[in-house]
Amino acid sequence: MRLSLLNSLFGRTAVVVLTAFILFSVLAVAVSREYLVRPLQERAAEDLSALIVLSAQVWVELPPWTRLDYEAVLGREHALQIADATEPLPLLEEKDRYIKLIEHALSEKTRKRVKLKTSSENPDWRWADIDLGRQIVRIGFSRERLRYELPTAVIAIVAAGALIIFLTTLLLALHITRPLARLTRAVQQISKTGHYQPLEESGPRELAILAHRINSAEGEIQTLLDNRTTLLAGISHDLRTPLTRMQLEVALLPPDTPEDQVRSLDNEIEVMNRLVTQTLELARGLGKREQPDMPLTDFLGQLVEQHVRDGEPVTLEKGSGCTFMIPSHPLRRILENLVGNALRYSDNQPVNLSVECHEDSAVLRIRDRGPGIPADLRKKVFTPFFRLENSRNPQTGGSGLGLAITRQLCDFYGWDIHLDEAPGGGLEAILRITASPADRETGPRETA
Repeated sequence: MRLSLLNSLFGRTAVVVLTAFILFSVLAVAVSREYLVRPLQERAAEDLSALIVLSAQVWVELPPWTRLDYEAVLGREHALQIADATEPLPLLEEKDRYIKLIEHALSEKTRKRVKLKTSSENPDWRWADIDLGRQIVRIGFSRERLRYELPTAVIAIVAAGALIIFLTTLLLALHITRPLARLTRAVQQISKTGHYQPLEESGPRELAILAHRINSAEGEIQTLLDNRTTLLAGISHDLRTPLTRMQLEVALLPPDTPEDQVRSLDNEIEVMNRLVTQTLELARGLGKREQPDMPLTDFLGQLVEQHVRDGEPVTLEKGSGCTFMIPSHPLRRILENLVGNALRYSDNQPVNLSVECHEDSAVLRIRDRGPGIPADLRKKVFTPFFRLENSRNPQTGGSGLGLAITRQLCDFYGWDIHLDEAPGGGLEAILRITASPADRETGPRETA
């Protein structure tokens, strides 16, 4: 669910907006620090340094009996302390930007290098030794005066503005993507059931026009499909009638007709009949989708048993049972083409089927011991009417449509098919199929 949300248009829009929101917030804070906090820190450092130097100068000029009162005023009014500078103090190891500004300002005003110090007796205070020539005055201030952060009001304004923009953009994206989601669900419904539910022509003007165009196109497509069905029915009748007549004429040939001649005519008629059948099958497309589903392993077992009853050397390695449901009709058409090709070119060697089960998919492998197909031609054989040179013999070769129909069915159902070299020689057809949508909702079931 989480991955599907991220892959949706709304999810991706939300990620983009969130990224922009974060970048804006970081940029706003950086700009505020550079152009607002920095000047304020510099000004505060200048003011504090000037107060420290002036306080030291006044303290030195005062009569000794008045200094205690002056120190009390400094502590009460300015939170400063004056102490004896006879004992050395360790240098302050903390070196943030504000501290460096204060040290620089003190050094500029006294024309001597000043470094802030700390005391183990009072770690919350920072001390500066002000050298006035005839006397060194040590003045301290609280560590709290070093804290100068971005004003809360600025942070609140930036955060509130960014949040409002973020939420507004998300609502706008939701308003736009919701009609698109309806279009997507309608297309998915067609893919699952073959039925089309007219789209609601509402929402933004552009999307309403799009829904109207889709509804109109679907009607036109349905009309074309109906016309094609009628046309194909007529073509099928017109082509099969002369073929049936030819079969009858071959059966009525004189008894003294050479057997090889009769066999040759039968083969030619069979090739023509197969070509007509596969051509019409390819032209009809994929047909209706209301096909019975059945467990994959059961289907494979029945398919192999039928080949064995027909005397064909086909074996099955079941492995673990795949009990999720699959559309049996298209899978039968696919496997009949693949197994038929494997038997045709395997020179009576066994053809092996194996199945590997996963969560909601399975991988079928059809292996033969034939001559194989060169690597550069393994994709071309799925092209209609493409045949290898060694398959042009009408007694053994096909029409060049079987694998094209296989590819068409796989693309329609979202399955994957490709050819590879089989271990030990020969050809291996690898078919990856997925569970039907209804079974995918409840999850696959595997049995040992």
